[in-house]
Amino acid sequence: MVHVKQLSFLIMITGALGLMGCESTKQNMADKQIVSVPVGNSSQLSLAQVWPMPAHGSFLQKITATVKGQQHTFSVHLTMEDLKLEMIAFTEVYGRLYHLIWTPGKIYWNACTDLADALQPDNIIADFLLTHLPLEQLNASLVGAKARQEIEHRIVEDKSVILREIDRKQSLQYIWKKVVIHNPQLDYKLEIESVPLS
Repeated sequence: MVHVKQLSFLIMITGALGLMGCESTKQNMADKQIVSVPVGNSSQLSLAQVWPMPAHGSFLQKITATVKGQQHTFSVHLTMEDLKLEMIAFTEVYGRLYHLIWTPGKIYWNACTDLADALQPDNIIADFLLTHLPLEQLNASLVGAKARQEIEHRIVEDKSVILREIDRKQSLQYIWKKVVIHNPQLDYKLEIESVPLS
């Protein structure tokens, strides 16, 4: 039997995540064509030259997302292959939150319909690439924006408007063990810790 305090806590967390009805209501986007992702109001990241992935392997990530002042924590199983990036996000309470498979030119997306806008496939792919692409390759793929970095701190901006601030620590080859991504335009921050599984 669930105590009233526990039930109130679960309702509060569910409301904060915007995941009411998550188990029964899904949205599917099978094989959506994708050639670029937005990184700001007037800038984008071309995906034409990001393949193949420069590293392979599986990682378990703990993600703390602060979206418009509300904090949510979940896990992601990340797999990288030459021509595929796959992410499965889940929590112990709700089970699967989203399933993303990205291959050259196509994206498969299955997720809770009420997932926050910050956690939509275009933003997930953009944040991944903005964080992990080598700087020269990133700037060659950015349209309407530029990236610069000082050691472990990376800034992506459109003229003087900051689109992302990214702090990276402890490189695990292509993936960084600790990452903090701040998107001031959409008012979210992601704190990501990754450990290799293979």
